[in-house]
Amino acid sequence: MDVVKEEKQIIFPILVLVAYSTNVNAELLNGLQDTFVVVGDPINFTCSSNISADIHWERNDDVVYAGGSIKAPFTQRFRMNKNETTATLTLLNATLEDAAEFMCQENQGTGKKSTASLTVLESYPQCQSNMKLDGFVGPNGCGIQQDAMTFTCAVSFNGKNPPTLTWTSADVSLPIEKSVCENKTNRINCSLTVIATKEFHGSSITCLMVASNETPYNCSIRDINVNYLFAPASNPAEVKVKDEISCLAESNQALRFTWTSSHDNEEKVVGNNRSHAVQSPGLYWCNVSYTIRGIERFSVGPIVYASEQCTCQPTWIPWLVSGLLLIFSIIVVFFYIRCRKMKETTRSLHNSPVELKPLQTTSLRERPSEEKPLLDKSETTKPAFLFGIETKASQEGTRPIYGLAILGDELFTISRLCKDFEVYEYRGDRAGELRRRCQVDGLKDPRNIVACEANECLYIENMKEGNKVNEIIRVNKENGKVLNRWKIDKDLGRISITKDSNVLVTVRSDSSLREYTPEGVLLREISFKKEDNINNLRHALLLDTGQYVLCHGDEKDAVKRVCIVDKSGKVLAKFGEETSDPKNETSDPEMKLTNPQYLATDPGGSILVVDGKRIVLLNRQLHFKGVLLEDDERMRCTFRVCLDIERIRLLVTDNEYNGLTNAKGRVFAYSVLCLNNQLTNRH
Repeated sequence: MDVVKEEKQIIFPILVLVAYSTNVNAELLNGLQDTFVVVGDPINFTCSSNISADIHWERNDDVVYAGGSIKAPFTQRFRMNKNETTATLTLLNATLEDAAEFMCQENQGTGKKSTASLTVLESYPQCQSNMKLDGFVGPNGCGIQQDAMTFTCAVSFNGKNPPTLTWTSADVSLPIEKSVCENKTNRINCSLTVIATKEFHGSSITCLMVASNETPYNCSIRDINVNYLFAPASNPAEVKVKDEISCLAESNQALRFTWTSSHDNEEKVVGNNRSHAVQSPGLYWCNVSYTIRGIERFSVGPIVYASEQCTCQPTWIPWLVSGLLLIFSIIVVFFYIRCRKMKETTRSLHNSPVELKPLQTTSLRERPSEEKPLLDKSETTKPAFLFGIETKASQEGTRPIYGLAILGDELFTISRLCKDFEVYEYRGDRAGELRRRCQVDGLKDPRNIVACEANECLYIENMKEGNKVNEIIRVNKENGKVLNRWKIDKDLGRISITKDSNVLVTVRSDSSLREYTPEGVLLREISFKKEDNINNLRHALLLDTGQYVLCHGDEKDAVKRVCIVDKSGKVLAKFGEETSDPKNETSDPEMKLTNPQYLATDPGGSILVVDGKRIVLLNRQLHFKGVLLEDDERMRCTFRVCLDIERIRLLVTDNEYNGLTNAKGRVFAYSVLCLNNQLTNRH
């Protein structure tokens, strides 16, 4: 008995300890989280407790599981799995009606509880794009605007928590920004718009929705097709005969190459491969063509100058040449002394006058047919005058016209000391009526106006402070509202618009070129060497070759020229520089420039130069082709020209300028239809 009692005394404290342990406070170790499911898919809800898995379950206050069994009407669609402390409620196939609040509660529905919302998707996200059958148009050197690619991702749902969609890609370099999403009647629609670039070609992007249960719901757009052409890159600016030059264009399309050379003003096709071996000295450039949407497009490469091949010489040749030069110099001195003596001896014999006949010369306008200028001054090729417009600013305040621009069927003019610009109807064959005058906030003394066709806006140069043109204003073409403006602390020349819709600015004070984005962000600045003698920079244009044509110098400058330069500022070609030979200074006055102040160009590469009271025509190599207009009664003081390629028209300003307060401005239109082939269908 003592032994038994001892055993009871030992057992009793153990039972008390177990009973005490079962009275630990119950606690949910893992509760529910909001989640998503697609119609027809299963979904699991899991709760765990620190005492047992006897957990009570409800959906929108309707009991689903209690007392160890699934309750009606949920017996066919729900299942319960549990172990000692964890219970998992499985919804076998979700329906839209299952979008509800689910609740789990431990200790048979009397303890702590956890709730979560279930959102049911009608289907997986659906992806679409505005891709055309033959792909998007990407960057190209053909003047075609790049496509905007729009991708949409949509999903319909039922529940109180809208899903979140995100565009992503395995290629982190793709410029994918935040998409724009809308929630309309339980449907999320997210769109992503990006510009077609080379990086997108062959890539894929994914619209992703990640639920709290870490189940990814997504859709993808694969193998994006972007047609791109990077215009021919620059070969060395100068090569030698027998060197090989390559047309370094890059594209994902089949390219066709044409090499053209120019020597002694004669152009000819010399090759049809990507690379070409130079056979003779001259200028070379390549044309690249490829097909976009059934239309053949062209891009022109930069000009390469080829000179004679340098042949290595033995070391004794310079000594031989030096010796021959010394002998030649001695002979020249000998004959010079002898001739002096002969002149002194025979001078007395030449007392009678000698009649000198003038030399038979051929002027530029009387060249043989094989050297005939591009533009003939005969009546059949002379630009024909069409009509003129006297602006309202000229009628009201006798102001000179300082800017011309064309957008669609409208002609824009701006005059000095005016705070608005005028808009005229323009059809190309007749004078138009004044449609409207648009005031521009802060406009003080405008000096130029140019149009950007891609963005359908205007840019105005404004003399803001002092005697400097130092502000650029971007305005709405319909009402003159200022879109943005930026100040440049320099004295500017004239501006132009590049094919990429950037703003090219000439700076007169330090003779440099600057290129800005439409928002006024500086992209690049090009400066020139002092020995290039480029002073008083007036105007510049960006050519299709990626090079620049510019004009500089006025009446006060000794050097007045038109030059072609590359992006490093190297001068590749020039026209108008005075010869160093005093005997030939005035032998061909048409080849000199007196006041080059404005430029225009056509798609074929022809360059028009406003030079005082005439308009000079040059080809792409700056070879002189003729004078388009001069000594015309309508060209008394021409500041600006505008070449209308679509209608084959040339618009010219004419100003009767007699000082700041006594000036009269008009616009004259000329037809150059007869010159269409020469102006546009050239290599």
